Amino acid sequence: MHPEHHSPTTRGLLCNAASGAAAGVIAATFVCPLDVIKTRFQVHGLPKLGSGSLKGSLIVGSLEQIVQREGVRGMYRGLSPTVLALLPNWAVYFTVYEQLKSVLYSNDRNELSVGANMIAAAGAGAATTIATNPLWVVKTRFQTQGLRVGVVPYRSTLTALRRIAHEEGIRGMYRGLSPTVLALLPNWAVYFTVYEQLKSVLYSNDRNELSVGANMIAAAGAGAATTIATNPLWVVKTRFQTQGLRVGVVPYRSTLTALRRIAHEEGIRGLYSGLVPALAGISHVAIQFPTYEKIKSYLAAQDNRTVDSLSAADVALASSISKIAASTMTYPHEVVRSRLQEQGFHSEVRYEGVVDCVKKVFQKEGVTGFYRGCATNLLRTTPAAVITFTSFEMIHRFLINLFPEPHPHPI
Repeated sequence: MHPEHHSPTTRGLLCNAASGAAAGVIAATFVCPLDVIKTRFQVHGLPKLGSGSLKGSLIVGSLEQIVQREGVRGMYRGLSPTVLALLPNWAVYFTVYEQLKSVLYSNDRNELSVGANMIAAAGAGAATTIATNPLWVVKTRFQTQGLRVGVVPYRSTLTALRRIAHEEGIRGMYRGLSPTVLALLPNWAVYFTVYEQLKSVLYSNDRNELSVGANMIAAAGAGAATTIATNPLWVVKTRFQTQGLRVGVVPYRSTLTALRRIAHEEGIRGLYSGLVPALAGISHVAIQFPTYEKIKSYLAAQDNRTVDSLSAADVALASSISKIAASTMTYPHEVVRSRLQEQGFHSEVRYEGVVDCVKKVFQKEGVTGFYRGCATNLLRTTPAAVITFTSFEMIHRFLINLFPEPHPHPI
């Protein structure tokens, strides 16, 4: 049995879980149309936009096509199972995580070792994945079913679960589970190992905490190493979850055979498809989160307040500035990625690779060429960030006040 001083941590984690789930539901609702587009691109490739679409705006054109063909409901396919999955997702994760921590805690210390933390996190992640995998499969099916002709669409989350279970059995409900669980072990092992090593190198001699810049480097380095190590397994997971929709394609039988087939048919590029955007996303987060925390600390210091007492307007300001800064710094990558993806639909190959694309864009369009569409992107992503961060902070603060930390009774 653990000492009483571990219970506040449990309370804090539970409040984090509840506020995180609530913020996740709000954010998922807001960004669902974009998630639908992303999933369709991943499964079916980039579409050939018609002449009526806005030139140079793949996202706007895709949204127009969805609304024209499927109505407004088409933009919110998969929202129901996503929302339903968020609640058990957090509940299972933190329950299992706390139970594993209670087993793995050392008797002589008040914190987990790196190895124990890895085991607890991986175990909780595996349990969460097993519990919620059917809902994520349904979500993916919902988001892609608008593109399938001649197939009776799913009407609701419950009917989708019933149909998948009836037509594909329990295996259909758990497509992608094997590579997901397998990816969790190296995912956490690599992340914690690299993060701890980088922290030990980057720590200042006169303080016991990382600077903002050092934290960015450690988080980005660990995230990049993790992404590179596990990317093939996430590719397999996506293929498994959508192969039930592909007619005339020999299905993958196992994670190992899927890895072999992808390597044989598509080469190393197939195994690492989506790696560059994923790495760019890491750099984005590595900039956004430390900047967000730094701005909150600055705003609190101006009026001699604590960070926890900041108003919703202050949190919204911090989240919007950090999002704009991160998006602006990483946006050139988005332009290069879009140019490289787009050329697949042209008769001639205009760019030979990333470096060649960067050179040609700079030569023909200058620096402004790397920021085409940036304003539109900020209008799309900044409100989502503000909603997510502000709702999380406010809900978390409400729950902390609603359930105050218990004080020991004097004997």
